Amino acid sequence: MRLGSLVLAVTATLALSACGPPDPLPSTAALLDEYARSTSVKNDRFTKTGSSAERAQYLFANYPGGRLFGALLATFRCGARDQHGPYPSDKCDLTDEVRRTAGDGDLYARSLLVKHERGTLELLTLYVVRGPGKSVAVDKTGRGYTDLADLRAHNDLLTAEDLVLTPADITAVPGGNTVVVTGHTPPTWPWWVLGGTVSLVLVLTAVLVLLRRRAKARFDGLFGPGAT
Repeated sequence: MRLGSLVLAVTATLALSACGPPDPLPSTAALLDEYARSTSVKNDRFTKTGSSAERAQYLFANYPGGRLFGALLATFRCGARDQHGPYPSDKCDLTDEVRRTAGDGDLYARSLLVKHERGTLELLTLYVVRGPGKSVAVDKTGRGYTDLADLRAHNDLLTAEDLVLTPADITAVPGGNTVVVTGHTPPTWPWWVLGGTVSLVLVLTAVLVLLRRRAKARFDGLFGPGAT
């Protein structure tokens, strides 16, 4: 196989691999079930101790029929309450950045369930600020987001490998339909790299063809046509 053809074949293989279908996301029920059975959730608002089976039995008994979604993901007013009975804690870590962004707006908080790439679970707090004619979600750094797409595109807290169980409308009060998404919009840089690689291959192939033609013309001039 000629060098130019080999390079083009390799480039085509890379392009096809980059275009492969993404792994399917888990269902909302599957992530919630994993949460209910985990005894090591970072920043957990349900702090009942016990085995994995005991925790799941306790949560689903107190929140039957899918009510655990609402208890976990709905907005709440920040307070100082630790867990009392089956109720989740409503403690909030209100940073100065969050307070400045909130201003005089009504301030709520909500949890997003995050499954990190390593498989660990975390409850990530977002704050919902409601003012005249607008609602915005705010992370702990004080950065505001108008909707879920805005959060996934611009946050610095999550990656494209993280999985997030969240209300589809992150500014809704108290909540709404839940979805599972990746924590960040996939980066676009591989497509720039692929495009640059294809362009480079085309240029190198053209140079190789030109050099071969010049070499052939030189040999034909010295030894006659057909010498090469």
